[in-house]
Amino acid sequence: MIKVFFDYKVFFEQPLGGASKYIYELTNLLNDLSCDAKIISAFHINDYLRNNKHAKTIYKFNLHYPKFTKRAAEEFNKIYFKWYTKNRRPNIVHFTDFSNDYIDTFDGKKITTVYDLIHEKFENLYSLPEDYKKKKFCFFEKMDHIISISESTKKDLMKIYNINEDKISVIHLGVSNNNDQNNFEKISNTIKKPFILFVGHRKRYKNFLRFIKAFSLSKNLVNDFDIVCFGKQSFDNNELSVIDKLRLKKNIHLVSGDDITLNYYYKNAELLVYPSLYEGFGLPLLEAMKNGCAVACSETSSLIEIGNDAVDFFIPDQEDSILSSLKRVLYSHDYKSKLIKNGYKNISNFTWEICAKKTLQIYEKLIL
Repeated sequence: MIKVFFDYKVFFEQPLGGASKYIYELTNLLNDLSCDAKIISAFHINDYLRNNKHAKTIYKFNLHYPKFTKRAAEEFNKIYFKWYTKNRRPNIVHFTDFSNDYIDTFDGKKITTVYDLIHEKFENLYSLPEDYKKKKFCFFEKMDHIISISESTKKDLMKIYNINEDKISVIHLGVSNNNDQNNFEKISNTIKKPFILFVGHRKRYKNFLRFIKAFSLSKNLVNDFDIVCFGKQSFDNNELSVIDKLRLKKNIHLVSGDDITLNYYYKNAELLVYPSLYEGFGLPLLEAMKNGCAVACSETSSLIEIGNDAVDFFIPDQEDSILSSLKRVLYSHDYKSKLIKNGYKNISNFTWEICAKKTLQIYEKLIL
């Protein structure tokens, strides 16, 4: 039986999110496929590791680490991962994110998953160390294989880091099959009007402000619909200022919660809008489709290969294009129904079972 350890990185940084959900789903299914897969994360803040039988953990902090604690907790995680790996000797270490801190302590096969190259594509939006790309290149050089979650990200890897195509395999993420309908009665929804859903982070390349500016251009949209932002980030002063200037204070609501709550909002939304300028994958598109929610999104990067014919595309840096897309879907019952129908067909190509089987095949090739 192949023994695989996943490191702690994504679980140390995010309470929920696409990367940690991916590793969580993958680990569970790999064990069903007779692969001994474990997540080694002594300290973490991630909800997916709560009572997880395939995770080796010691303590879960709340959403934020106490003051002066995070650095010490991460140092302990490094030491713990080195010790656990040395004593349990896995065949493969699967790195969940970029890190050179403990890569040389393991002499077995190494693999990593690359979700996106956002920092490289939008260098002007991030304060990156001067040697960031050099260190990341060294990290990729030490990998025996790299999994990319989309063809778009694979092309970025080859172009930016000059990685040989044979070293990269594209394995799409999946969408969960769980039915949360029975738990929806516990959710309190105070939003009275039909609403458009926006999921996840709103800053930088996520293009949230341009989306609400486009929305504000139509009196009909403002009168007929509200906007629900699902996520843990409070609105910052700049967002509040823009919302106030656009006179959308009564239209925009911020909600948060677990995956069951998110699925409730997908099922009850008139439309998911995903205006990002770039994505390594775009998991919310598939989550919306699973829940029978129509999707309008940017015609860019991986969103094109994930959305296929099940979304209405718009040009993300043009407010008129976003506005036209909103009207096209929201004011045409037949067209919206067609998108939803195509969405149900589309998600059959994106399952965690397919993801796990393809990943296991790569593991098997590595240790032959």
